[in-house]
Amino acid sequence: MCKSEFCLTRNGPLFDAGKSSTIQNEHKKLTLEYEQGTVVSDLYQDNIKIGGTVVKNYPFGKAFQVIGFNNSVTYAGILGLGGSEDNKPKLDKRGPSSSIGEPSTFYGASGITYRKRNNVGGKTCQFAFGIDKSRIEGDIAWLDLPTCDYGSTPFWKTKLTCAKIEGVADLKFKKAVASFDTSIKNIQVPHKDLAVIHEGLKAEYNDHSKQYEFKCCYAKDLTISFEKYDVTLPTEAWTKKVNDEICTDVFQVLKPTKNDHENTWKLGTKFITNFVSIFDEHRRQTGLALLAGGNNNGLKISAK
Repeated sequence: MCKSEFCLTRNGPLFDAGKSSTIQNEHKKLTLEYEQGTVVSDLYQDNIKIGGTVVKNYPFGKAFQVIGFNNSVTYAGILGLGGSEDNKPKLDKRGPSSSIGEPSTFYGASGITYRKRNNVGGKTCQFAFGIDKSRIEGDIAWLDLPTCDYGSTPFWKTKLTCAKIEGVADLKFKKAVASFDTSIKNIQVPHKDLAVIHEGLKAEYNDHSKQYEFKCCYAKDLTISFEKYDVTLPTEAWTKKVNDEICTDVFQVLKPTKNDHENTWKLGTKFITNFVSIFDEHRRQTGLALLAGGNNNGLKISAK
């Protein structure tokens, strides 16, 4: 059993290999590198059932040490092992179906299949989810993965051209990317960009709450522009009320990893869970769409 503080502070039960009659211990140790931390694990195989589909002999790492994750997060990492770009055993950040984030990430999922794929010891498989278009309002905005050098991997990123808050900030980028990152909650941006936003909001740092605060009336809708689409978040999606007059925001200074380009906006779950999000390895694209029947007030996706 995992004895790290992160494991011991979980609300739910931890995985117990002794309760499975079909589990197989591969007697291999793996160090799995996520964006926010490291997991040291033993490699096992077991049968996994999702809905009516049983995936037999699915390989996974059973953690016995978790390092670096914030204890306050409700989940860590993804389901599935895969090959990294340098062919070392790491968690696969590429498979569209292996990402396990917050529930809204899976709005639009329909049907589950899986295929065998040689990756870690030749025994890795991958889930594949279809798209239920009845859950989508309007068209899907397909965002291409970057083709230039924007960090050690293009997954799951796209070129970022502009970020604008009317009357507050109008940031234009020549070489920047947005990274769709379910391992973080807020929106992380380079310090220089955040300084411009906070200056425009006339924000002041509150030593007691340890956050920047500003008059709510200064905040307007946030539009993030990609190469082919503009995505708009209403004010309430990127601000939080401190009281009736004062607000704070969901921005944080970028905490880059070795996978990141220095001019990266990390769009965490505060951004992602507003939309149907699709991570498609075969198209080499990330898809964003509005949820049919959802509370989409103020959310906009516009083709350029």
